[in-house]
Amino acid sequence: MILRFAYWLSRRGSGERPFLQALARLALPVIILAAVPAVAYLTLAQINIIGGVGIAIELVATATIYLASAWISWRIAPVIAEAIITSPQIAPESIDAHLIRICARLLGIFGGAVLLAIGADRLGVPLYGIVAGLGVGGLALALSAQPTIENLIGGLSLFADKPIGVGDFGRYGDSLGTVEAIGLRSTRIRGTDRTLTTIPNATLSKMPIVNFAQRDRMLIQTVIGVRYETSSDQLRFVLATLREMLLGHPRIDPDSARVRFIGFGASSLDIEVFAYAMTRNTPEFLSIREDVFLRVIDIIEQSGAAIAFPSQTLYLMRDGGLDDGKARAAESQVRQWREEDRLPFPNFSPDQVCQIRGSLIYPPPGSTESPIAEVKPETGKLNESDRRAHQRQSSHDR
Repeated sequence: MILRFAYWLSRRGSGERPFLQALARLALPVIILAAVPAVAYLTLAQINIIGGVGIAIELVATATIYLASAWISWRIAPVIAEAIITSPQIAPESIDAHLIRICARLLGIFGGAVLLAIGADRLGVPLYGIVAGLGVGGLALALSAQPTIENLIGGLSLFADKPIGVGDFGRYGDSLGTVEAIGLRSTRIRGTDRTLTTIPNATLSKMPIVNFAQRDRMLIQTVIGVRYETSSDQLRFVLATLREMLLGHPRIDPDSARVRFIGFGASSLDIEVFAYAMTRNTPEFLSIREDVFLRVIDIIEQSGAAIAFPSQTLYLMRDGGLDDGKARAAESQVRQWREEDRLPFPNFSPDQVCQIRGSLIYPPPGSTESPIAEVKPETGKLNESDRRAHQRQSSHDR
C-alpha cells in the first residue's frame, strides 16, 4: 500500500509547477530505499530465514538498495535544477535554465553510475568487462547521435555568445520573430504571422541573427523627392527648416540628425533625412517617426514646394531657343583660350591649377560659417585683393 501510494504521488504534478513535479517523482525511489532495509531486517533478523533463501534475500536487498540510490541520484538532479531556476533572474524557458537542467542531469547520471559501480563491486560483478562494453556502446551511440550532439554544441555556443534571449524580437535568416524558448537542442520562434517555428540550434548558430531588442536607439531614414520646379532658395528653406525641426524634436538625437540634398532623381530633387529616435520600443518608435513625417509634409507645403511623384510633364509653349548672345560669348572665350594656348583640354596646366585653386568661397556667402570678405554679388567670387589673401591662407593651411 505504501508503494502504491508512492507511485500515485510520483505521477502527481504538472508542467506549470516543475519543482513540485520533480519533487513528487522523487517520492517512489526514496520510499523504496527506506522500505528495503526494513523488509530485509524483518525477513533475516526477525523471521530468521537462513540458507540459500536468506542469501538470495540479502543479495536482492543489496542490489535494490544500490539501484534505489542510483534512482534517487537521477531523480534529485531535476529537483536541484528547478530549485535554482525558481530564481527571478532566470527565465524558465531560457538557455540558462536548460543548461542548468542538463548539467544537473549529467551530475545525477554520474552519481548514479558511481553508485551502480559500487553496488556491482559489492555483489561481485566484474567491472572491467562492463566498462569495456559501455565504452564500445558509447562510441556507437555517439556516432548514431551525431546530429543531436551537433545541436547540443550549437546550443552551448548560443549560451556562450548570448546573441538572443527569450522575448527578443529580431531577424533570423530571412524571417522576423520573437524568441519564445531556447533549449539545448532547438529554439522556438514566434513569427510575425503568429506561427511557431522550431529551429535546430546547429542551424540557428549558423544563421545571421539581427537582434532588434538590443538597439539603444532606432533609425529614421528616408529620401524625400521634391518637384524640379522648386527653386534653389526654396530648397534651402526646406533643408534649413527640416534641420531645425530635427534639432528641436525632444525624441530625436540631435547629434545624429542630418538633412542633405543628395542628388537629382528621375523626376525629383532628392533630400535625405537621417536621424535616431531615442527609444527602444517599436510602437513608440512608429509614433515618433509618424510625427516627424507629418512635420516634413508641413514644412514642404510651407515652402511652397510639393512632393514629387513619378511623372512626365508636357509643356505646350513656343520654344525660345538658345540664347545667341551667351552662345557667342562662350565661343569667343574658347577661341581666346585657343589663341593664347590656354585651352584646358585634356587638363588644366599646373599654373592654371595653382591660380584657380581656392578661388571660390565655401561655405557660400551669407552662411554662418563663411569667411568675412567682400564678394561680388553678380559672380559670387572674391575681389582681387581678397582672393589673393584667401589663396595665401589656403596655401598656409595646406
